[in-house]
Amino acid sequence: MEVVLQWLDEIEDSIFVTVALAHRWRAELLDIGFCAALALPLMRSDVELSPYGAVCAGIALASVLAWCTALGVTRATELRRRAQLTP
Repeated sequence: MEVVLQWLDEIEDSIFVTVALAHRWRAELLDIGFCAALALPLMRSDVELSPYGAVCAGIALASVLAWCTALGVTRATELRRRAQLTP
């Protein structure tokens, strides 16, 4: 039983570390998505680069979704912390 509790404690620690890193990386995630989105019109006009258009669209979508997820988790953590501080 003690091993299971230690394992759950390690999982909780890894979740908090992931949230802290995602909070710091939010601006970089948006920059990556912005650059990929700017590259999309170039991919569609050039015949040689057109197969990479789907890759750039996927990168843009994934980075923006990661940013939204990080934002939601950060806001939820802040709301939970405020609720615990309020008597």
